[in-house]
Amino acid sequence: MEMRARALYRFFHKAFCLLLVGGFLSIYSFAQNDSSEYNVKAMFVLNFMKYVEWPSESGKNTFKIGVVGETELFNALVNMTLNKKESKKILIGKVDQESTGNYQIIIITGKQNKKSIEWLKNYEDKGVLLISDNSKDETIAAINLLNIDNKIRFDINHSKARWGGVKISSKLADLAITVHP
Repeated sequence: MEMRARALYRFFHKAFCLLLVGGFLSIYSFAQNDSSEYNVKAMFVLNFMKYVEWPSESGKNTFKIGVVGETELFNALVNMTLNKKESKKILIGKVDQESTGNYQIIIITGKQNKKSIEWLKNYEDKGVLLISDNSKDETIAAINLLNIDNKIRFDINHSKARWGGVKISSKLADLAITVHP
């Protein structure tokens, strides 16, 4: 009886993961259009929130996402969160090195990716998930968003997540193209 329950659990777990992969990778395929790319990346970021373990005191009523650098990703996130019904209010803001605030996610874009080490030092063990956008170095942030063959993919670096004081779910790690310990 116990073996049958385990087999059923594994079957449903695999089915769930396949559905999740299908949802992330198939549905969000897009044509070569920058605004579509950023809309897809914004959807990914908002979905990542569900698969990260945050410190218990982190953003009880409000969830803050900071975007570094000039990018359409900022506008896409703002537009997607306007009418989003969540248990927490989601605020999107622009961030620079002098910014102070309790962000749960910081997205580093474009040329700012070169300064990721500085950002890591600023948010060490503060319950912040650092996400980079199209970085050539997949080891600088906990999650690196990538555009591969007009599909959005991502890498995960667990040590950078721990550095920021968060833990990424194994369900999300199963969907990454590369996972660094």
